[in-house]
Amino acid sequence: MKIRLGVFGGTFDPIHIGHLIAADAVVEALDLDRLLFVPAQRSPRKPDDPSASDADRVAMLDAATAGDDRLPSTTSTSTVRRRASRWTRCAR
Repeated sequence: MKIRLGVFGGTFDPIHIGHLIAADAVVEALDLDRLLFVPAQRSPRKPDDPSASDADRVAMLDAATAGDDRLPSTTSTSTVRRRASRWTRCAR
């Protein structure tokens, strides 16, 4: 069985209700089984580093998504470990 997986990136500093509403809308609109949150080290559009530590932002994501089977209770931390800004390109 194939799993339909989406990826949602951002600094999530902090994660807020707008992120969760957008995540829910994407899951519903694209009929996703899961949506993986990927916290970025820093935003290429913001000059300053995030206010919260990497560990705190991951913990906030885990807490905010707990209890929703479509949103993994663990997040990908691969981009948090990188110090440079990253741009994501959308495939068309």
